[in-house]
Order: sequence, then C-alpha cells, then structure tokens
Amino acid sequence: MKLVLSVLWKFLVILFWLLLVLAFWSFGYAVYDKYQADQRTKNSIELLIKGELGANGFGGDEGLRVINSGLRVYKYFWIDSENLAIRLANNQTYGETDRKNFVWNVTTNSFKPLDIDAPITCFRDGYFYHGSPRKSGVNRLKRKGSVMQSTLEETEDIWITSGTKKITEVWDVPSDRHTLLWSQDCHPWFPIIPERRLESDLPEHRFMYLVEWGWIIRTPRIGPQYLNKGDHIMGFFDLGGQVYSDQLGSKTGELVGYSVADLIGLDVVYLGFLDKYWMAIRNYKDESKTKFIGLLSRNGNVEHIPWSPVWKSYWQYPLPTRKGLVWSGRDFRRSNDLSAEYGTFISLATGSVHKVVQGITLDMLMSSDGCSVAFTSSPSNQDRANTTLKVFNACSSTTQGRGLQDAKY
Repeated sequence: MKLVLSVLWKFLVILFWLLLVLAFWSFGYAVYDKYQADQRTKNSIELLIKGELGANGFGGDEGLRVINSGLRVYKYFWIDSENLAIRLANNQTYGETDRKNFVWNVTTNSFKPLDIDAPITCFRDGYFYHGSPRKSGVNRLKRKGSVMQSTLEETEDIWITSGTKKITEVWDVPSDRHTLLWSQDCHPWFPIIPERRLESDLPEHRFMYLVEWGWIIRTPRIGPQYLNKGDHIMGFFDLGGQVYSDQLGSKTGELVGYSVADLIGLDVVYLGFLDKYWMAIRNYKDESKTKFIGLLSRNGNVEHIPWSPVWKSYWQYPLPTRKGLVWSGRDFRRSNDLSAEYGTFISLATGSVHKVVQGITLDMLMSSDGCSVAFTSSPSNQDRANTTLKVFNACSSTTQGRGLQDAKY
C-alpha cells in the first residue's frame, strides 16, 4: 500500500510540474505571439507610410493606382478632374514657405501655391469661394460677409485669384423678409428670417441643392412637431435654376419609404458621366442602418440599389466611379481584428472586390469625370498622426494587366 501511495505521489508531483511548465510555455508563447503581431503591425504601418506595402504600395491590390500627397490637410475639394485645392492642417508645412493653400495636380503629382491666405470653401461653375484675407482672429465662413467669390487662373508657378467680390455683391436678397447665407452645397440661399415668417409660408423644413439641374430636395425638419406637416411640399422640386428662397417650385418626384432619421444622413453626389444624382445614406459602421437609396434621373424617378448583404457595412457613404463602386470600412473577407482588416475597396463590373488601400479612410470626394476619388487615409486606427491626403484613379488602374471595364449602373 505504501508503495502504491509513493508511486501515486510521484506521479502527481510530475504531473503538477508538467502542467506548470505547460502554463508558463503557453503564457510565454502568447506574449511572444503578441509581440510578433505588434511588430508585424508596426512594420506594416512603416511600410504604408513609405508607400511600400502590398502590390500597389499602400496595402492594396496590384494595378490599383494610388498617389499620396504626404500631407495632412484641413480642407480639400476638386477644381477640375486633375486639380485639387487643399488647405494644410495647422501643424503641416510644405517646402520652405509658410503658405497654407495649394493646388495639387494629381496627374503630374506636383504642387503650386494659391495666392491667398484665407480659409478656402469650394469651387463651382468656374468660381472659387473663400474667406476674406486674414488680418486677425478667425474668419467664420458661415457669415455672409466673409465669403468671397473669385476667378482662379493657373500660371507657371502659382494659382492666382482675381475679380474678387463679396457674395453680397453678387446676389441680391429678394426682400426684407429674407437674408443671405452660404450653403454647404457651394451655393447661396435666402432663408426667411424667423421673426418674419407668415402662416402662408411653407412649413419649416430642410433642403439640399441639386445645383446642376436647378433642383432641390426638400425634407422634413427633425422633431415631433414637424411630422406629417406639409408632406405635399416634400420631395424633389425644380426651381428653374433660381436661388432657393422658400419658393414652392415645380414638383418632379417623391422621396418615399425613408424615415426622417434616414434622411438626416442623406448625401447627394452629381455624376456628370451619367447625368444622374447618386444618393446614399451616410453610415458609421452600424450594420443595421446600412442602406442605399440609388440613382435619381431627370424624370424624378429613383432607381433603388440595395447594399450587398455579403458586405455587412460601409463607413460614411459609397461612391460610384466609372469603373465600380468605391467604399471604405472593414474587410469582411478576414476573420481577425488586426488593422489590416480595414481599408478602401472597389467592386468591379465583373463582380469581384479589390482592395485599394489598407487602413482607415474618410471624407471621399469624387472628381467630375468619375475617374478619381480623393480621401484622407491613415495606416491604422492607432496611427491617426500619419493621416494624409491620397487619390485613387480607377480609370488608369488595372487588374491582371488589363484596364478596368466600365461599370453598369
């Protein structure tokens, strides 16, 4: 009996030490594996910053053409299909100058300064809109007097503005009941002064310009007091190209099947190559709210396009380029939670999905020809300090050595 107990005791001691060694080995391996994963992520981020990761240099697929400005920016917008106006972030400089405003030619990948030192706003119909030149303090572009209109001309080494006017010198307020404000659609509007509203005026509402057609989208304001109030004046309306001043306009179509909450996040982009408006609901990773609206035609009809259930969500809103739908978000083809799971993607006419860049991408803007998408991108969510402005050109990209087919929308 003593012999059996002695053997059993030795067996238990040996088993204890084996389990202890196994536990230490497992812990050590987990620490080592995490260290290796962190090093791989760090190395990937360093390569992304240098433009040396993946087949296209930015963690994307081979042949997808991306160029990096290498600059952190506060504001950017397209002047035409090859030139981006940019305002540098406060802690960013370029060259030996202290200028903040430049034009980036994405075809030649070259920069020229803008001749004004003021906040820049937008470019539309041949005119450049910006703030007043700085003297002191901060320009507030929402104030009507601080928005200026200029023509813009490129010279050999600088872009120059001329014919500068205040927008109050360009547009006359229609009556003493209205005031002049500048809309986010790069267009003026004449809201009625709240204290001077009449019962005969349209119910309070929100609107968005469809400037290229001279239309607006009119939607309800948020709040229970506005529900089911003036539904007949909601939808698409032709203003004949006039500045909006709460006139009814001619109704061209309905916008039905979407809640007021949905319409808060509505974004509208004009597609010049189709002469249609792309409408999508802005979203931030909430898979339950991922939905499109679709394409608006001049007959007032909206062709609804559903979001693919295979790809669970997108960030902000997708953009339809000439060559396919571009969006940013998680890569649902991956099962892990590394930073490489995030990126920007394009769905081609063939149905295949390709990765454009790796990392966190925001604020996509498409060029007027439908070929290029400008965006800010950082290698990972933990490395926002290296967020820079980049441009993806779908029309000059290839897959397997061949140009991309035109997409069918």
